[in-house]
Order: sequence, then structure tokens, then C-alpha cells
Amino acid sequence: MTTFNQVLLKNNLMKWEVWLYLAFALYPLLVFIGQLFQVNFMQLDNLANVTLLEAYSKLLVGANQMLAPVIIISYVIATIFYVEINNGLLFLFKDINRKKVFTGKVTALLGVYGVYMMILAMATIITYYFYIVPTIGASGALIPTGASAWSYLIIELIAAIAIDIIIILVAINLSLYFSPGITIMGTVFFSLLAELAAKLDTLRYIFPNSYKTLFHSGQITFTTAISIVIGLFALYTIILYMNAKSRFVKIEY
Repeated sequence: MTTFNQVLLKNNLMKWEVWLYLAFALYPLLVFIGQLFQVNFMQLDNLANVTLLEAYSKLLVGANQMLAPVIIISYVIATIFYVEINNGLLFLFKDINRKKVFTGKVTALLGVYGVYMMILAMATIITYYFYIVPTIGASGALIPTGASAWSYLIIELIAAIAIDIIIILVAINLSLYFSPGITIMGTVFFSLLAELAAKLDTLRYIFPNSYKTLFHSGQITFTTAISIVIGLFALYTIILYMNAKSRFVKIEY
């Protein structure tokens, strides 16, 4: 990461909206609050037979299903692009190549997502070893040993990360054309559509996160599933990134 990108990342991390987004990565720790007040508002029984890495993958997927992180990161992106454009703040970058500015902003946002994943990882470790293992009876192992379980984990984890990055790029594209409200609604709609796609025969093949279900049901092999997941991710990323960059460089500061 270049010095310019590091500065943009630090600026992002100073925003209260970003701190709120990062706070949602701590959601697995809510189980301890529930335990304190004897309220079971987090259903973790499905993690009884999973390893640490499997628990992390499932909690990452669960975070997306809450929608709150999607809403907040969409708002963050809207402030970074739409609000700065309309308030004339991009004039501060007038002496810097626009492609460099755009790449720096995208990289900084991905850096925020990276911090989110690290915080979620720490929260998962604490929850797994101090609650799931002693209370639910998980194995305590780091990774699964069976080939099938390992293959499913790889597909699920890569697909979850792919969807998260695609959602960020969708929000960036929307924020370059529409107001924050429309950006948030459009991004949430895309997130919900991606989540429901696995259950719809007509849409399951166009979203990366659908292929874990197809693999688990034995309809496709691991090689086919992971190849399509990576391929779809690359396709979405290239199209969304290039369109957003093209739009950004044409904007009048």
C-alpha cells in the first residue's frame, strides 16, 4: 500500500461511521452478554461440530445476513464519493491523477474491510474457545480434517469474501450516480438478492455464494465450484471497477 493509500485509509478510520461498521465485527461476543442475562438471542447450536476456521466462515456469512454492516458500509462509501463530489471536496485532489485518487479510495475501503475481517477473526477466536467449545462442545480444532468438509469450507469462505467485495464495488458504482439513500437501498437490494439466489433456480448460477450449496448437494465437483466462484468474482470485479473508474475520471471537481 502506497503512502497516499495509507493516508486515505487513516482518514477512513477516523470516521465515526467506519468505527460503527467495525463494531459489528464484534457481534459474536454478544453471546457472552446473552449468557450473562440468560438470554439466548444468538443461535450458535449449528456450530457444535465445527472447527475454528469453519466457525469464522459461518460467522462471516452470518454478519452479511444481518444487513446492518451492509447498510453502514454503503453509507460510508456514499460519504466518500457522492458527498465529497457534491461538496466540492475532491478539489483537494486536483493536483493528483484521478485514476490514482480513485484507486487509492477503493484500496482504502478494501483496507477497512480487511480490518473488519481481522476484528471478526479475533472475536471468533474468543467466542469459539471460551463459549462454543466449553458450552456447545465443538472440537476445538483449527481446521477440518475431512476432504469434503475442507472443500466446502474453502468454497464458503472465498465466496463470502467475494460477495463482500462485490457489494463494496456495487455501492461505489451507485454512489457515483445517486444520492446516499438510493446507494444504500440499491446495495441492500443487491445483498438480499445475492443471499436469496442460492434458493432460486433462475438466479443461483450468477452469484458466487450459490455454489457452496451446489457443491454440498453433489451437483458439481470442488474444482468446478471453486473455478466458477473465482471466475464470477473476477468478472464482477472487473466490470464494476472499470465502470466506476471511468465514471470517476469524468467527474468535474
